[in-house]
Amino acid sequence: MPQYQVIIPWQGVKKGQIVKMDKVHPALQANVLEVGASVNTPDDPAKLLEQAQAEANALRSQTEDELAKRVAEAQAQVQAEAKAIIDDAKAEAERIKAEAVKQAGDLTPATPEATTKSTKAK
Repeated sequence: MPQYQVIIPWQGVKKGQIVKMDKVHPALQANVLEVGASVNTPDDPAKLLEQAQAEANALRSQTEDELAKRVAEAQAQVQAEAKAIIDDAKAEAERIKAEAVKQAGDLTPATPEATTKSTKAK
């Protein structure tokens, strides 16, 4: 049965304690280190810093790409919604115009003399 040294203690276990487990649960994996396992630490701190910067740059690039993609999707969605609103407004305006033209054709004169072509100044 493999032995593990506790790095981050949990309830009932102390830091540095050696525990025996057949299988390490994923929740405990970060809390233990297999006894006899080598730790990957570069000899040169500059290499470690360079590696961390490379990882940070890769994550930054990935995040920027994802953000640009989401912004483009949001812009496309907003443009589609704006076009739909404008099209609805234009249709409503045409309906109002048609209704106004219909009502203008149905108007009756206010005075009976307005229908005759005769003028008062004879």
